[in-house]
Amino acid sequence: MAFFDYHTEIVKQLKTHPTYNRVVKYGSSVPTAPYIVVKEEYDNNTKRQVFRIISHFTKGQSEFMKFYTRKDVYDLLHGFKIKDSGGATVMVVSCQNRDLGELPVSSDDATISREAVYYVPDSMQIQS
Repeated sequence: MAFFDYHTEIVKQLKTHPTYNRVVKYGSSVPTAPYIVVKEEYDNNTKRQVFRIISHFTKGQSEFMKFYTRKDVYDLLHGFKIKDSGGATVMVVSCQNRDLGELPVSSDDATISREAVYYVPDSMQIQS
């Protein structure tokens, strides 16, 4: 499979949400809440790149955050097809067993956050 920036494609896809579309890559300056951070990292357990989708909402919005993280992100990403620079089409998959943050976590910027984890399988190429 050719090298491809899946990180950017995942950010673009999350930005299509009609309400919660302030999405940035980890390390970028963050907008005002609610906002979403996408962090790409290597998972030593599964030996693959994973994408942590971290939803940040203001305190008091935990139900909106829970719905967004569990339902909206899943609807936007699970099964989302990306065509890489080599022409192969791959599909984003939820790591439901790695869905983190059962309870909202307080963040440095006075927001609460919750995350979900997704990956793009190396070996799962699909026909377009």
